[in-house]
Amino acid sequence: MPGKQRSAGVTAAATLLFIGSAVLILVGLLSFLGLSLGRLKPNPEGVPPGGPDLVSGIVFAVGLYSVLAAVGVTTGIGLLRLKAWGRVLVLILSAFFLLGSLFAVVGILVIGPAMPHQAGGPAFATVRNVVLAMTAVPALLSIWWLIYFNRKSVRDQFDEYPVTGEHSHPDEARTLFLKPHPPLSIVLIGSMYLFAAFATLPTLAHDYPVVVFGTLVFGPVAKAFYVLSLPLALYVGIGLLRLKPPARVLAIALSALHMLNSLLFVLRPGLEERMMTILGSARLKLGPSMNLEAFVRMIVPLLWLGLAVGLVMSSVILWVLVTRKGAFTRPAAAPTA
Repeated sequence: MPGKQRSAGVTAAATLLFIGSAVLILVGLLSFLGLSLGRLKPNPEGVPPGGPDLVSGIVFAVGLYSVLAAVGVTTGIGLLRLKAWGRVLVLILSAFFLLGSLFAVVGILVIGPAMPHQAGGPAFATVRNVVLAMTAVPALLSIWWLIYFNRKSVRDQFDEYPVTGEHSHPDEARTLFLKPHPPLSIVLIGSMYLFAAFATLPTLAHDYPVVVFGTLVFGPVAKAFYVLSLPLALYVGIGLLRLKPPARVLAIALSALHMLNSLLFVLRPGLEERMMTILGSARLKLGPSMNLEAFVRMIVPLLWLGLAVGLVMSSVILWVLVTRKGAFTRPAAAPTA
């Protein structure tokens, strides 16, 4: 871009995104190959059928790897071309990988010891150390990118555009690639809904219960809920990115319902029984020294932690959607002379 010089840090970030995307594609291909070979292999004698069906999980993982690889390549191209949307995407990816790393660490430290240990396999301490080392790299890199790409000297390199409405003030958030241009906070919330729509896909292949104000609902009603939640999340996500006022109102209502639903699920009596029912429907396999009841008692503190984190996130989303109302109102056209 004329008059703009790309810094070495931006070029390095794009290069890392290309390398990471290639690794994700390779992992996806290996997962698909392993799935294909596993389906062709006969069930060993003495091993009873049943247990969790890993096919849908692996298919979802392959799809997730493919989507992340495509987003990574697109983001790298945007960074090399110094496009505003490239900087926005790298911030979204950084937040996504940072949260994923934190959840992986919590899972391996709290839930990992209860998982079954394969005879002759590596010790849990070895697996734990490997997972912690693998999550430390993307977590530290994500933190650095969140800081680096918000520095003024880096922001000034990109082809930025002012946002619309009341946020068109020079001191407010600037970016994006859609017209009209939404604030970065709206972009992050819209991206979250789009990811939630993608994460809903595995539930369509199983008979999982749905939580409605602390009560578990099964059968066709639960299936209908998961089927309808996919287009709903897509509508809200795309509508927020396009600054559609109905999408904002619906997102506010969904955030409030999510907060109420989470509170009732955890606070109503019978939390452990509800968790045992949910995990039982998922046909979770545990180690020989851990039964389902003991496992549920172990993860109850995690539910309280998840409730606190969820309430904070929902409160932030509500605050952003309420205070950014002006961004959803297109400014009136200036009168012609």
